[in-house]
Amino acid sequence: MTGTSSILPQLAEVLTREEAACEQLLATVHRERAAIRRLAIQDFGTINDQRLVILRQLEGLERERRTVLGRAAAAWGLSEQQLTLQVLAERLKESAAPGLDQRLVRLAKTLRTVREEIAFNARLIETVQGFIAHVLSAWTDAAPADGLYSLAGGRRGFGGAAFVEQRG
Repeated sequence: MTGTSSILPQLAEVLTREEAACEQLLATVHRERAAIRRLAIQDFGTINDQRLVILRQLEGLERERRTVLGRAAAAWGLSEQQLTLQVLAERLKESAAPGLDQRLVRLAKTLRTVREEIAFNARLIETVQGFIAHVLSAWTDAAPADGLYSLAGGRRGFGGAAFVEQRG
């Protein structure tokens, strides 16, 4: 383990930053969900911009983690392919870096949560899109065959409440 004594603190630091970035990503997912529920489409641009910044940060952290793990694999006499998460977790339990294995587990749990929350938002968006398509279809089906407005520009009546309140 002496070959990894300087590597493990670096790994711990990278994992801590990755977990913090994942928490920020999760926060954007929750803001997105709130915007979906309010139908605040104007908020999506800002949320997506924030998400892109975080994803770029995570991409850099992943490269950094792979570099550190490559050095750890070399120190342990393993190829990078042999250094799976399971092997890493076992090695970390045996190492002089207390809590590093739990940090790795927390990061994996946070990543799973982010994926699940993003999938939920995608289903929510699909539901909203389906509802809007259904309403538009119902509105189109209810409109008179000869249009909503007369040749003089007046609104034509058709059954129940009118969907259009202004002239176009």
